[in-house]
Amino acid sequence: MRRFIFALFILFLGGCELLETDVTKINPKKLPDLPAFQDDFTREFMGSTEELEEGFYLFQSKTGKYTMMYPANAKMQRPYYGFTGENYEKLRYAGGDEEVTGATYTVDLSFKHNKDTIRLDTHLSVVSMGVRYEGDFEKIETEDLEIYFAKNTIPVDGERIGSYNFFGVVKSKESNKTLNYNYMVYCDRDAKKCDYDIEGIEKHVKRLMKSVTFEPGERQG
Repeated sequence: MRRFIFALFILFLGGCELLETDVTKINPKKLPDLPAFQDDFTREFMGSTEELEEGFYLFQSKTGKYTMMYPANAKMQRPYYGFTGENYEKLRYAGGDEEVTGATYTVDLSFKHNKDTIRLDTHLSVVSMGVRYEGDFEKIETEDLEIYFAKNTIPVDGERIGSYNFFGVVKSKESNKTLNYNYMVYCDRDAKKCDYDIEGIEKHVKRLMKSVTFEPGERQG
């Protein structure tokens, strides 16, 4: 009888753990066998074990002010993470199996929520300088967001392409929250030519940018 009661108790604890909404409190052995959940640092940002779309899960910012889709095969890069309270966060995540190309890729993000955020031109300038871009941005609107998008390539060793960059700014329509976004897909160093489905990557990146959801809140300034 005692063994039976003990078995029921263990099953109860296991069930409670599966129902736990805080992913960091669940035994990693019971989480999906994916980099996003098995890497200790990345797991801190995972909001649920339920897929939003195939291969993508909910990312929750430590600022508490935005969420977005996050690829299951990517890991957060701890040395690149910065957090100074609820109004600023920067991060990088990376993987070796990009959704469209299967190549190595990195994504750099920078979130701000303060009075300076309303100066969109400043954010576009910062993003442009980071990838040596001097052109215009395509404006995309959703119900809640304004997205400014552009793309270019970074050459190395003369004319050889080192990476394709898809970048811009995601801006809340109702507050002055912004997320600077840079998605970089790298070319193989030994390849003389880097033939990627650029249109496919662009479509994918725009989908990720549109997945950003800012928490409701008043303007800071």
